[in-house]
Amino acid sequence: MVIMLDELLQKGYGLGSGISLFIAVNICGAFLMAGFSAEHINVGEGKDNFEYEGCIFALLHNVFSKQNKLAGVLSAFSRLNGPNIYRLIVTIGLVFGAVYVQQYRLEIKLSSRKMRGFRQPYPIKLIYASNICLIVYSVVVANIYNFSQITSSFFPGNFLFGIIGKWGKDNNFNKAPTGGFAYYLSPNHGLANALMDPFHTAIYAVFLLFICVQVSKLWIDISGNNAKDVAKQFSDQELSIEGMREESMSKLLNNYIPTAAGLGGAVLAAMCIGGDLVGVCGSGVGVMLAVTICYQYFEEFAREQ
Repeated sequence: MVIMLDELLQKGYGLGSGISLFIAVNICGAFLMAGFSAEHINVGEGKDNFEYEGCIFALLHNVFSKQNKLAGVLSAFSRLNGPNIYRLIVTIGLVFGAVYVQQYRLEIKLSSRKMRGFRQPYPIKLIYASNICLIVYSVVVANIYNFSQITSSFFPGNFLFGIIGKWGKDNNFNKAPTGGFAYYLSPNHGLANALMDPFHTAIYAVFLLFICVQVSKLWIDISGNNAKDVAKQFSDQELSIEGMREESMSKLLNNYIPTAAGLGGAVLAAMCIGGDLVGVCGSGVGVMLAVTICYQYFEEFAREQ
């Protein structure tokens, strides 16, 4: 069903990619649930023994129902048994930071060899390879998670399968990796947790940076967006970079495009790591995926208009 809907969009019955749209909707839905979920969290005995899962509803409930208003507000901002206002605020901050980074670009002025006076800018974005590096990282980690969960269920205590991943419960009694590759490829949420296990944090950060930089550089060759291909597109459209000969365009573009691809991947990875350290809702990779996909749709709508 997902593949069919994706193909419908690509054949002109919608905009963008269906797969990307479903990823963004899933992440944005989880973000909205973190703020406005009406599910109850049991916090003890007595008359007022619950809190709302959504941190906005939890804040309103604590303000209007509890006698100690200040303690209720502080609880909504810093509680550990569910989403809190602090995590919501830093998530919104990461969203604005990701949108701001999307604006960085270098514009090369093009002129037409057929129409005199024609000028057109060609933007080379900082996030040149888009979010494909984050999608590849998510797929790699998801497959390691799935395989390690299966092996830990069928072969508990096995040493070789334990290297791939061991699974247990986290502080909120959710299933989480506790050892092996699966554990070290998972983010440490919060600065305190990162400082308590710096080796785990370092391996996660290095792996994410490596995947993002290398996949971004590789993707421009696979997708036909490297310097040679872009220069050929200019030539086919009778366009040239102002003040340059046709044979020199590829050399000039090669100074900018690979650098933009690698640096853009590193920036995305750094923002994901920073988001995990400050404790965003969900994960830094998830938030950055949602923002980059939504920004792509914004640009699609702008082009259509």
